[in-house]
Amino acid sequence: MLKNSKQFYQKQNNRIWKIDTTLLELYGKTLGFIGTGSIAQEAAKRLEGFGVEIIGFNTSGKKSESFS
Repeated sequence: MLKNSKQFYQKQNNRIWKIDTTLLELYGKTLGFIGTGSIAQEAAKRLEGFGVEIIGFNTSGKKSESFS
């Protein structure tokens, strides 16, 4: 997603408003975390706002509120 950020910024400055299909759309995607520690939980909380389905895998079998 960041590899095209320079071009995206230049287009915005030049007022070119075409839809850029190279940008990644997060809405409706599924994201899996291997490990459900504090970092993964914080990332999952932030991704919920983008409409991402979040799956977490851990080795302890303990449930986490941020993951389905």
